[in-house]
Amino acid sequence: MVKDGHEVDFLCYFTILDDLKACGFNILDGDKFYYLKPRTPISDLNGLVRVNDDDDVSSMLSSYKKHMLSTFEIYTLSRKHDILPNESMGEEIPLDSDPHDPIQPSTVQEPELNPSGSHLKKKKTRGPTRCMKIIELEEGRKLPVDFDEDHQAIGENATSFVWFLGVTVRNRSCCPLQVKRWKDISNDAIEHMWAIVQEKFTFELPMGRMEAIIGHMNALYPDHRQKLKQKYFNKKHSYKSRLKNRPKRVSKDDWKYLVNLWSDPTFQERSLKNKENRSKRSMQRYTSTKSLARLRHQMKKQNGTVPSRVEVWIESRKRKKGKAIDPDSQDVISQLD
Repeated sequence: MVKDGHEVDFLCYFTILDDLKACGFNILDGDKFYYLKPRTPISDLNGLVRVNDDDDVSSMLSSYKKHMLSTFEIYTLSRKHDILPNESMGEEIPLDSDPHDPIQPSTVQEPELNPSGSHLKKKKTRGPTRCMKIIELEEGRKLPVDFDEDHQAIGENATSFVWFLGVTVRNRSCCPLQVKRWKDISNDAIEHMWAIVQEKFTFELPMGRMEAIIGHMNALYPDHRQKLKQKYFNKKHSYKSRLKNRPKRVSKDDWKYLVNLWSDPTFQERSLKNKENRSKRSMQRYTSTKSLARLRHQMKKQNGTVPSRVEVWIESRKRKKGKAIDPDSQDVISQLD
C-alpha cells in the first residue's frame, strides 16, 4: 500500500486520499478493510485499504511529508464501524491510572505562559485514551468479561470493557450526534453498537446483559456531549464563532446540529435548570472512573469477604491521605463507623 516498504505511525481513522498520495503513498480504494497489527510493514499486506474523507487530517499528514524515511504504524480494523482511533473522542482519563493498566492515556505537552504571555516551559497533561489492549487483539480473539449480580463489569478486563463502551459512544461512525437525546437513536444504530461490543468481548448470557450494557452506553452518551459543550461551546460568543470552534473529531454537519441545539432558548432553559439541580448534590464519591461494582470486587479480593453496601459506600467517599472529605460525607461516615 505504501511504496518503498514504508510503514505508518498514526492510526488511519479517517484520512484524505489526495493527501496520502501527496505524501508518496500508493493507495488502492476497495471495499474491504484489513487489520494490521502494530508495526506491520505495509509492504507485507496483500489487500486493499479504503480511505475516507476528513478535512481534519490534512494538516497532520503534511507534517509527515518530510519524514518519509521514518518508521510509521497504521491500524485499520476489519470493518468500517470498527475503525478505532488511538485518541478517543473525549478526555475521560483515570486519575489513578496504573502503569500496568491495559488502557493508558497519552501524554500531551502544553506550553505554560507567564503573565507577559511568553512561554515558560511545557507542562505535561493527560492526553486522550488509547485502548491498546483492544487494538492489539489478534483477529477473531475476544476479551472475556465477568459481571456481578447487578450486571456491572468486574474483574481483569472490566476497565477495558468500560472504556471501550465510551470509545464506541464517542465514535461518530458508530453513534450519531444529530439527535436530541439517546432515546432518539434508531434501533439499527443501537444494534450496530451492540454488535461491535460483541465482536471485541465475550461474556455469559449476552442477551441477558444487553439491556444493562446499552443502559451504560446511554449514560455515557450525554456525558460525552456535555463535555463537548463545556469545552467548545460558549454561549457568549457569536453564532459564527461557535461554528468555527469545532472539535477536530466532530464533523461540520454534526457540530452545526449541536450548536443549533445548544443555542435553542428552550434547551438553554432546561440546561440551566439541570445545572442548578447538579449544584445541590452533596457527598461526592472519590473513586475516579471506578464503578462501585469494581470497588466492591476489589475490596472482596483484598479482604477475602464480600463487603456490605455500607462499607462500599464509606470506602467510595474516602480520599487520599491528607485530602479533606466534604462535610456532609464526613458527618455520615462518622455516624456509620
